[in-house]
Amino acid sequence: MDEKTIYKQKIEARLALAHAQHKLNDLKTLAQNCPEDKVLEFSKGIEELEKNFIHAKLKFREMNEAGDEAWRNFKESAEQIWNALRVSVKNATARYKELH
Repeated sequence: MDEKTIYKQKIEARLALAHAQHKLNDLKTLAQNCPEDKVLEFSKGIEELEKNFIHAKLKFREMNEAGDEAWRNFKESAEQIWNALRVSVKNATARYKELH
């Protein structure tokens, strides 16, 4: 894998993390406005998202510190992590919509 591809993957990972952080913040704000009787249920989705976000962030940091060779081996696990993060965002958003 050449440097350009590795750099592109690093940028894409940063953007995915930034997007997930933005969604997480949005959902936390929505939770503050959620009816009291629905907060607990909605919070479960936020907790799942937050757990997956932290996992993705730690994995990204680990790969970033490991250097270019680690990025070559990172692609498959990265896709699994990003998919889990996307599913968590989707689930939390869907849970919010169901509750409103």
